[in-house]
Amino acid sequence: MESILKSDSLYFSYHSNPIINGVDFAIKKGEICSIIGPNGAGKTTFLNLLSGMLIPNAGDVFYKNKKITKVQPNKRRELGISRSFQITNIFMQHTVYENIRYAVQGVNKQKYQLFKSIDSMTDISVQTEKLLEICHLTSVKDEKCSDLAYAEQRLVEIALSLAGNTEVLLLDEPTAGLSMEESRYIADFIKQLSRDLQLSIVFIEHDMDIVFDISNRISVLYYGELLLTDTPEHVKENKQVQEIYLGEELA
Repeated sequence: MESILKSDSLYFSYHSNPIINGVDFAIKKGEICSIIGPNGAGKTTFLNLLSGMLIPNAGDVFYKNKKITKVQPNKRRELGISRSFQITNIFMQHTVYENIRYAVQGVNKQKYQLFKSIDSMTDISVQTEKLLEICHLTSVKDEKCSDLAYAEQRLVEIALSLAGNTEVLLLDEPTAGLSMEESRYIADFIKQLSRDLQLSIVFIEHDMDIVFDISNRISVLYYGELLLTDTPEHVKENKQVQEIYLGEELA
């Protein structure tokens, strides 16, 4: 199957310090690929390059075989590439429904109809309700986000990322700050999301149990260089990965 998103010899540096050094990466439709590596390996920087928040010094990013290396994040969002962050980024004093509706309106072609009430825009309401259902948020849709459990806030943020025609979702540590039980719930949800929507997910995560459970493939970054991309089984067995990052926990 052909890759939906890929990078070719991607290079990025701060001043003379290389952060991403010649990375070739590809993800297929409906695949979950986790990015792992020690702190400072360049994982978040790499996600920023894929999402357009950073422009590489060299190399290219392709989406559906179209070069998008210098395409801005909002334009990549319109193409189908969406991004979430480590820190929850939602309107806490607004309801779950309002948050998701704002996101849907933001990518909807009707959003600039000045004299039309948002409540009369049927498409926006239908899409909002659909995202509430997909993300298991229907029962709390009238709650303020500030009153939600942290795991539910994470689900709201993922729902915002799915507004529009999202085909590739870039997730930066979506289980950060969650309890073990909450992390497991979010991980299972991400796995189901990819399967049900044929969504391609690039996933930064430090919990190795989650990584090896939900990933189709795993990419290992080591100080800006991509050591390998392979199945969880092969990554787990790789001696170099064990020595420089994962250690005895995978032995």
